[in-house]
Amino acid sequence: MTKNLKTLSLMMVVLFALFFTPSVVKAVSTTAEPGTTMANPINVTFGKQYCKTWLRYSDHLFCYNKINVKSPGILTMTFSKPDDAEGEYGRLEICVYDQNGNAIWDTNSRESVKSASPNYTYYVGLNKGTYYVTVTPGFTVRSGSIETYYNFSFKNNNYCGIEPNGTTGLATKLDFNTMYTSYFGSEGGDCDNNDFYKFYLTKNKTYNLSIENFDKLESAITFYELYNANGTKDTLTDYKFQNIDSNGNRTYQFVAPSTGWYYFKIYKYSSVRQIPYKIGIYTEKTKISKCKISLESRVAYTGKYLKPSVKLKYGSTTLKNGTDYTVTYSNNKKIGVAKVTIKGKGNNYTGTV
Repeated sequence: MTKNLKTLSLMMVVLFALFFTPSVVKAVSTTAEPGTTMANPINVTFGKQYCKTWLRYSDHLFCYNKINVKSPGILTMTFSKPDDAEGEYGRLEICVYDQNGNAIWDTNSRESVKSASPNYTYYVGLNKGTYYVTVTPGFTVRSGSIETYYNFSFKNNNYCGIEPNGTTGLATKLDFNTMYTSYFGSEGGDCDNNDFYKFYLTKNKTYNLSIENFDKLESAITFYELYNANGTKDTLTDYKFQNIDSNGNRTYQFVAPSTGWYYFKIYKYSSVRQIPYKIGIYTEKTKISKCKISLESRVAYTGKYLKPSVKLKYGSTTLKNGTDYTVTYSNNKKIGVAKVTIKGKGNNYTGTV
């Protein structure tokens, strides 16, 4: 009997353990979907196609993309236009941020939505660094879902307008005698709808500011202003616009009234679709023969090669040997008349005397 009770008790304990063993609860991941926050962005591979599905819920209405740029150049962004059940296209709000979270370029597709193209395509000049591109729907998802397909590409370019360049302090510096590729317009975004460029000019020299595709800029009712080194736009002397040529280009010719930095501004008060253009500042070189030349006319014979000092001035500007001109000597060892040849050099001076 005792043995049977022990056996029965053991069986009851086993049954109790079977019925009352706590179930194992599996952990549920709380990691957010990549791209829903700036801290957890989609790490972009150039040339790869991505798809964003827009849902009704607010936590799905953001898409953050992280882009690493290894050199200056132009970022191309292409997005398929989202369409609803009625076949109507929706706008996209796109913003580019620097690595510190500062917005440097944006658009709300206000103008491009009207075009027949099935895509939104935008171009942004960027410097080397890390950037974030956010995409937000400018429409309401009333039911179900809507998809947008998109991709990014990047082309190295050391001569392009770099964003942000909406103020004189952020102006893109132009090297002489080189055309820079740029894109104007942001379609009603919150960032400045301005393009500023800067260049260092020399007093009394003539310059040509050349703009390709100017006819398209002008047709978009875009404004342009040239500021001198003092930041004013109305004291430049001897300036004029040449007629637009057969290719839609125009040149702005002027004489710099003082030495220093100058700024050219292209801007528009209302939204406009992006317009590609090129801009460059060209020097009209001064002939070295127009400079005042100071040269030692007599030097004592030493039996060695002699190189008398040479100084050049153009107006109040003193030229730099090796930068603005070069000097060579011949027949400068024996007694007699030596020859000195001065040749213009660099961006500002040309010719030989």
